[in-house]
Amino acid sequence: MAPKSAEIATEDHPFPVFIGYDTHEDIAFEVAKFSMERRSTVPLDVQRISQIDLEKRGVWKRKQDPKQSTQFTYSRFYIPYVQNYKGWAYFCDDDFLWLGDIKELIDQCDDKYAIMCVQHDYKPTETSK
Repeated sequence: MAPKSAEIATEDHPFPVFIGYDTHEDIAFEVAKFSMERRSTVPLDVQRISQIDLEKRGVWKRKQDPKQSTQFTYSRFYIPYVQNYKGWAYFCDDDFLWLGDIKELIDQCDDKYAIMCVQHDYKPTETSK
């Protein structure tokens, strides 16, 4: 059986990747994007996603949350909407430095799941981040 990436990441349809973007951390975004693209062996469509981008599109309706530490804290949840609720997409924060090939993650996409994520038990110790 061919790897999943061969099915869902082609020259005609690059795999969509969204990197959280914060205007205060532009360099971090550029490093994440560059390191991902440099190491990828599959075609990617890398885009930024942030509250500001969604406001410009007229789809952001939320007020600023005091616990919101970045401009993409909640905007990451708009990715299915941006993708017209079709296909797979990947999201990562802007503070990633990619040392491996994203193909390894794409190959793990499993259509029996609606979403796949890394979970951890995060308990804030402060009222604002």
